[in-house]
Amino acid sequence: MKTPARLFQGAVFLAISLPMAAKDEWQDVMDQSLKTGIQLTKLSLHGSISTVGSKFSLKTENVQAMPTDGFLPNVNVIENGRRKEANIGTRAVVGILNASTRKTQGIQIEPGSLVGIVKIGVDKKYVDVEIVTLKQEKVTLKGNNESEYLWTQLVFQFPSLSTMDPEVVRQTIFASLAPQDGASINPKPKGQPAPVAPISESGPRVSPSGNNQLVGKTLDEMKTLLGTPNNSVELGGQTVYIYTGLNIRVAVKDGRVVSVQ
Repeated sequence: MKTPARLFQGAVFLAISLPMAAKDEWQDVMDQSLKTGIQLTKLSLHGSISTVGSKFSLKTENVQAMPTDGFLPNVNVIENGRRKEANIGTRAVVGILNASTRKTQGIQIEPGSLVGIVKIGVDKKYVDVEIVTLKQEKVTLKGNNESEYLWTQLVFQFPSLSTMDPEVVRQTIFASLAPQDGASINPKPKGQPAPVAPISESGPRVSPSGNNQLVGKTLDEMKTLLGTPNNSVELGGQTVYIYTGLNIRVAVKDGRVVSVQ
């Protein structure tokens, strides 16, 4: 049976994969932002694809992967859009037991291949994006050719991730994963304010073109117009309030709105 191998794989992966820690508030905000507009692809216990989500074209060369059924995913550290050759420092980040960071390990996913995103994880200094090929590849295992899906992890390192604009992080990641078939990596058209929905049928409204009119409002006035924010994070001396349902971020400094994105 293949299922035990898959379960064993999950248990081992938790033990030797990327280190995990309790999330800070800014990590939750970053996580929500990176996942906006993306439908995740889901794998079954047998390594097949159970749900096809948003489709992306892999742009980075020499990305190494392994079959989804019974194998650990590789770890590819991506820097400036390229796969970084593993060294002692890199392997300390991804786990010293994970030898798949070596260039010769695994099976290469060809640039231009369609992939789905299985998981996005935000840690202290990197973002981990787990991907899977949407087309089965011919893989030679124990002398036999088998048709398998390939999966791997792309690790994007950021020295000051906690203070970065989530939109900048998104653009860095999706330079390696170009959206296809209508998938969007932008929560709103660049340079245009996101429309703001009414809080209730009888409550205050903000017109789609009126976001910039929020600038200068007090914190209480902002909450009267938009309601209670879903989350907030401290960035560069400002407090950024996140309205997930409205798809906007409001920056407040010294008790007044200074920008709306």
